[in-house]
Formats: sequence, C-alpha cells, structure tokens
Amino acid sequence: MLAPGCATIVEYNPVGQDELYGKNVLILESSYAPPLPQSILASVQNHFEEELHRMPHLGTVISRREFRAINQGDRQILQDYAVLSDSLSIVGLTDREITVRLRESQNVDLLAMVQVLQLPCEFCEQESRLGLIAILLDTASGELRWRAHLSEEIELDTPSRELAEIADELSDELIGMLEVLLEPKWHLLRFDNLRKPST
Repeated sequence: MLAPGCATIVEYNPVGQDELYGKNVLILESSYAPPLPQSILASVQNHFEEELHRMPHLGTVISRREFRAINQGDRQILQDYAVLSDSLSIVGLTDREITVRLRESQNVDLLAMVQVLQLPCEFCEQESRLGLIAILLDTASGELRWRAHLSEEIELDTPSRELAEIADELSDELIGMLEVLLEPKWHLLRFDNLRKPST
C-alpha cells in the first residue's frame, strides 16, 4: 500500500527552457534492476518514448529501436550507445567523448533516459520505495541538463500488478513535469521581443 506521507519528488533544472526547446533527442536504454519485474521497466520506457515523440516542443526524437535500425552496421556507435547507457543507469556516470560522438553521428542535442528502481528507505514504514528517475544530458558537454526523481513507498510483497499501476502513475507525473519544463514561457518571449530594437 502507498504511504502518501512518504512520497518524494526531487527536480534538478540548472538551465532555462530556451536551452531545451526544439532540441533533437536520442533516447538511451536503461539497464534492468531487480527485484522489480522486467515488464515494469519495459512499460515505463515505452511510455516515456511515446510521450517524448508526441511533445511538440522537442525536435526530432530517436527511439531505441530507431537508433539500432539506423546504425545496425556501425559497431563503434552501437558500442558507444551501450557503454553510455550502462554507465548512466548503473553508476550514474557520463562520458563526454561518447556524448560528442553520438551528437555528431546522430545529429542530436540531448540524450534522454528513464530508470525504474526499487530502493531501500530506512525512514519508511515498509523500508522500500518504487522510484522513477529521468534525465536529459547535453551531448556537446556531457553535462546534466535536467533530472527528476519521483518515488512512492511500497510494501516488500506488493503484487506485480499493483507495482505496475504505481509505476504508471509516477510515469505520467514525470512526463507532466517534463512537459511543463519544455512549454514556452510566452510572457518571457514577449518581453525579449519587446526589448529588441525595431528596424
């Protein structure tokens, strides 16, 4: 069962919307992390991809399947993609040389990933949490551009169907946060336009 008092939302956003708007995105593969059912990770990743494809304020979005189809004969790029995906999802480390190669070969500005984890929680009644983490990385610098972490307390013996429902709810909330982040701030755009000298 959920414990609403032990819910967590943490967002890190060091850049302005103008640095993300209209950017081309490549979606990375997240590594499976037991003990959660693998089907939950697959469902969240598919939902994340579908929603990014629908977002009008992003440029071209390359899915995991599209990436592999485009680069099926390029062993170096496929290896770069796998190494970076594993490094980010397992230990949280990036590699600027790889992000730059992906930028140049795929014509992308950002790398996106979503993870699903079951985490210990020493302050929770049930001592466990279901968490979703999404990130956007800049391909030119390899630096983090956005990170959001949402989690809910769960019982250790929560049925798979209920875990999937919780993951779906967190996934929808995560997508909503990203949509808000990417929405043009029209009042700021109007202010910038008014400041420009007329010709």
